Amino acid sequence: MSAAQVTHHTNFKHGEGHSNKSVEYRTWSGMKERCYSERNHNFPRYGGRGIGVCERWRYDYLAFLTDMGRRPENQTLDRIDNDGDYSPSNCRWASRRAQQANRRNTVFVEFAGERILATRLAEEVGVERNAIYLYLKVKAYLENHYGN
Repeated sequence: MSAAQVTHHTNFKHGEGHSNKSVEYRTWSGMKERCYSERNHNFPRYGGRGIGVCERWRYDYLAFLTDMGRRPENQTLDRIDNDGDYSPSNCRWASRRAQQANRRNTVFVEFAGERILATRLAEEVGVERNAIYLYLKVKAYLENHYGN
């Protein structure tokens, strides 16, 4: 079977490829592009770091759709473990806020015995986010140079 036949067959099977691209199909396609196409501008942050797509999803859009379901409104695909592959056990549909809390560069602080996002703490105490980051830098400096 040629590549054109596979593409046609795949499109025929679920009706969501090429001219009828659903948001889920575009998500599936984009996920693979980030992981396997060195021309993709996000490749260094995904495939370039060794992030891949599980065998079940890599070549089978319907398996992805079966496992993930339709995308809820205002949510996008999120990997729970940012160093892990795209797979049923490591992916979810999540809001922008949930995804921002799940980034590699997200800063958490210990406050009142609770682990909290630095940005959320800034909102709660009514200070600029940068004030929290400056405090953390100064604290780390003092600990590194003078101990606790």
